[in-house]
Amino acid sequence: VFSLVILIASAAYLLGWSSLFKVRQITVVGAPIVVDKKIIEQASQITQGAKMARLEPRVVSSLLQKINWLDHSTVTRDWLHGFVVIRVWPRTPVATYRGELIDSAGYIFALPNFASEALPVVISKDHPSAQFAISLMAQLPTPLRSKLVDVSVVVLNSVTLTVKDRPHANG
Repeated sequence: VFSLVILIASAAYLLGWSSLFKVRQITVVGAPIVVDKKIIEQASQITQGAKMARLEPRVVSSLLQKINWLDHSTVTRDWLHGFVVIRVWPRTPVATYRGELIDSAGYIFALPNFASEALPVVISKDHPSAQFAISLMAQLPTPLRSKLVDVSVVVLNSVTLTVKDRPHANG
């Protein structure tokens, strides 16, 4: 019994307090640009030298949910090498709405350093109307969807689509 207690205490010390199992490297995979990787590292609150046993992947993922342009994330630990990998999946914008981006689920977010000029603009009086416009856009054929300039929803039964005019070939 005494040997078992010593073994458990030694294991607890090695995992929780010794420098044997510590974070040596943090890698962010899936972030659009380098600046975003730094934002994710800061939001994760993981620091090099931190104890691996005190790093809870679910807690880190919940901290990252505060970044509104992230759809979801996973955190994995390589105990032997001290590597922590944060894999993120950013939201994919399909349009702009009131100066911000909106994804296919109708979630409104801001994506740093994203040029939104190529995206169609959703014009509506409220968020449910904007979600209706997004669902309508998803049902359009891809060639038509790629030409959309804006989708205007006056009421749920009245939608106006504005598309880019194709340039006419001369001759």
